[in-house]
Amino acid sequence: VNKYSALDWKTDLAIWNILWSNIANILLILWISSIIYPLRAQVSTIFKEIPFALLAAILVMIMANDVFLDWWVLNSISRVDWLVLIWFFIATITLFIPTSVLIYWFILDIHNLDFSTFGYLFNTLSLNIISSMIIIFLSFFVVYMLRFYPSKIGNITHKLSVLGYSIPGAVVGVGLLIISNFIDNSIGHAIFNGTFFILIFAYATRYFASSIGSIENGFSKIDSTIDDATKIFGKSESNNIFKVYLPLMKPYIISGFLILYIDIAKELPATLILRPFNFDTLAIRIYELASNEMLYKVGFPSLVLILTTAVAVLLLNSKFVRRKIWKKL
Repeated sequence: VNKYSALDWKTDLAIWNILWSNIANILLILWISSIIYPLRAQVSTIFKEIPFALLAAILVMIMANDVFLDWWVLNSISRVDWLVLIWFFIATITLFIPTSVLIYWFILDIHNLDFSTFGYLFNTLSLNIISSMIIIFLSFFVVYMLRFYPSKIGNITHKLSVLGYSIPGAVVGVGLLIISNFIDNSIGHAIFNGTFFILIFAYATRYFASSIGSIENGFSKIDSTIDDATKIFGKSESNNIFKVYLPLMKPYIISGFLILYIDIAKELPATLILRPFNFDTLAIRIYELASNEMLYKVGFPSLVLILTTAVAVLLLNSKFVRRKIWKKL
C-alpha cells in the first residue's frame, strides 16, 4: 500500500497507513491478546523496546512538523528527513540498544561492583599511552626520512609497513609468539616472550598505518620553502625538528595519537596472546567475564572502556583539534 501510494504521490495515505497500522497493533491486537491470556512484559521490553519506539515516534513527529518548526507552507518528510530516520535506525541497532543493555546490566550489578576494574583501567591507559607515543614517534621518523632522504628501499619499506593493518590481530599475535619463542630458545633465556616489547611491537605492526596517515597528511601541508629555509638558516637537523616541524605537526600528531589510542584500547587477540603474565586490560577482563557467562559483571568494565574511547573520539572531533589543523592550513 505504501509503495503504490508513494508512486501515485498520495503521501497522506502512506503516512496514515503507517500510523494507524501501528496504533491498531498496539491497541487492538494487544488488547485482544491480553483478554485471551495475560501478557507478561519483560524488563527488556519496558526499558529498551518501548522507550526507543516512543523516541522514534517523537522523531517522526519532529521531522514532519515543518509548518510549526521551520515556518514552511506544507508539512512533509523530505529526503533529508529520510536520511535522518535511516541514521537513527542504524544508530539504534548499533549504539543505543547495546549501550542500554550494558547500562541495564550495570544497574543490576550496582551493589556488587568489582572496583578492581580501575586497576585494569590503569593498565589499559598506561599501555595505550606508551604504545601510541612509540608508534607516533616511529611514524614521524619514517615520514621525515622519506621526505628528506627518499630512496626506493624506503618507499618499499613504507608500503610494506602499511599492510599490517589488513592482518588480523590473532595472526599477528601468533606469528610474533612463534618468532619470540624461537629466539628465546636459541638464546636459552626468555628475553622477548611475554614482555611489553613484543606486545608493543605487535601494536606497531597492526596499527602503524593508522598513525602514519595522519603524519603524512601533516607533512603534505608543509610547503617545500620551509624545508629550504631550515637547511639554510637552521643550526642542526635535531634543532629543525624540535623548533620547526614538531610545532607545525602538533595537531596531526595529536589526532594520530588519539586514533591509535582508540584502536589499541579495543584490541583483544594480540593482547590476549602476547601480554605479560598477570597483566590484563579492560578488553581482556571483559572477554574473561563474557566467556564465563558472567554477563551482568560485563556492564561496568564495558561502560568504563566505552567512556575512555568516547572521550578520545570527542577530543578527535573537538573544535580544539580541528581549529589547530585549520590554522596550519
